[in-house]
Amino acid sequence: MLIAEPLWIFGSVGFCIACGRKQLSKVENFWMNEYLLVLMVKIVCFFIPIEIWVLYSHTDWETTFLIDKGSDWLPLLIALAIFIHLTSAMLAYWLNMHILRKHGYSYVAKLSLFGFGLFFSSQGIFYDTLMYSGSYDDFHTGVQKSFVSFLTTDRFRDAYIMFFVCFGPIFFFIALSWNETCSKDEKKQFSQLLWREALMQGIIFCLVYTIGVFALGAGSMNPCRYTVLRLPVIILMYFVPILILILPFQLLAC
Repeated sequence: MLIAEPLWIFGSVGFCIACGRKQLSKVENFWMNEYLLVLMVKIVCFFIPIEIWVLYSHTDWETTFLIDKGSDWLPLLIALAIFIHLTSAMLAYWLNMHILRKHGYSYVAKLSLFGFGLFFSSQGIFYDTLMYSGSYDDFHTGVQKSFVSFLTTDRFRDAYIMFFVCFGPIFFFIALSWNETCSKDEKKQFSQLLWREALMQGIIFCLVYTIGVFALGAGSMNPCRYTVLRLPVIILMYFVPILILILPFQLLAC
């Protein structure tokens, strides 16, 4: 899912900045500080190696079945992925730091949740491509695969379970440790903001999708597979990861 990964990077960088709001709002040098160093180490040493491994192992799926595994384009794709990830991280840092200083941490938190939410909900909307369990040839010959079948594949294991096991601890360690500088009341306000914004954005994503389905109808702009029957998958793919993301902050605020 090379095309969607900048959303994840944007969300993770922005979320950490929101957690470190008290420290980061006081840094004197925008581009030379230990917080930027930690964020880049997180991306370079943890996120990018995992993504390169997934791209190498599942080239067809990572490129939404544009390129098959073993293609001569793979080295170029890996270089492109590294460039996209690093550029996305630096842009996310610059934008979120600017928003933090000009508008406050609540806007940073909202924007990072929007990045996460757009990434997660897209998995549900386009699950027949982004969570397709078949091969490159299966996809291009029109072989239908169910959403559930993806959960038993090595793609799900490598790109979701292993990614969370390897990247999750470092992400939560940074976010939670930076958030520790806040008082009990500030932590509680932060967790309440996250729950409120996540619920509102989830409802908006579902409403926009539903309105789009009915507005476009069954015409050529809306292939018949995009119906309201996808809503359960969209809800599942949005709310389960968001719950995992926010729950630790809720527990520490209690």
